[in-house]
Amino acid sequence: MLPDFPEVKRKLGAVIVARIRSRSRFPLGVSFRTRRHIEGDQNRIARSDGTSASRRYAGFMSRVDFPTDREIDFDDVMRRFDQCADELREQTSRYALRFIEKAVTASGNVEQTKGQLTPEALLRALQKVDMEFLADGSLRPGMVLFVPPQTAPVAQKALDQIRDDPQLRARYDSILNEKWRQWLDRESHRRLVG
Repeated sequence: MLPDFPEVKRKLGAVIVARIRSRSRFPLGVSFRTRRHIEGDQNRIARSDGTSASRRYAGFMSRVDFPTDREIDFDDVMRRFDQCADELREQTSRYALRFIEKAVTASGNVEQTKGQLTPEALLRALQKVDMEFLADGSLRPGMVLFVPPQTAPVAQKALDQIRDDPQLRARYDSILNEKWRQWLDRESHRRLVG
C-alpha cells in the first residue's frame, strides 16, 4: 500500500482550487462584490426602496477525467483543470450576462440602437441609469457599458466623439451634473441603520 500524504494533498488541492477560481472569474474585467454563503440554496436581496427578491443559486459544474491506462504528468493534470476552469467561466459568464440583460430590460435601462451606436444613443443611455459618485463629486469607478464584441470599435468611436466634440461633451457634463444632484438627493434622504 502506498503511503498517504494528507498535507501534500491539502496544499496541492488549495493550489488547484485557487487556479480554477482565478481562471473562471467573470472575463470582462469586471469584478462584483461577493459574499460567501456556507449554507442554503438561495439568497435574498433587500433594496433601498423596501422591496426584496429571493433567488435560488445557480449551479455550475465541470468534470475532470484522468486516464487510468497511462501515466500523465503534472502539466497534463493542470491543463485538464484549466479546461475545467474555462468551462466554468463560460457557464458563469452566460448566466451573468442573461441576469444583467433581464435586470436592465426590466428597469428600462436598455437603449435600442438598431445597429447604429451613436454618441446621442450613448448619452440617452446615460440619462436612464442611476450613477454612484464619490464624496468629492467624481464618478465612482466601475460603471460598465456592455456591447457585443463586434460593436466595441463603434462604441469606442462614439465615446471618443463625446470626449472631443464640445457640444457633446457639454451634454455629457450636464448629464453627470444632474446625476450628481440626484445622487446627493438620494444620499441625503437615506435612512441610516445603526
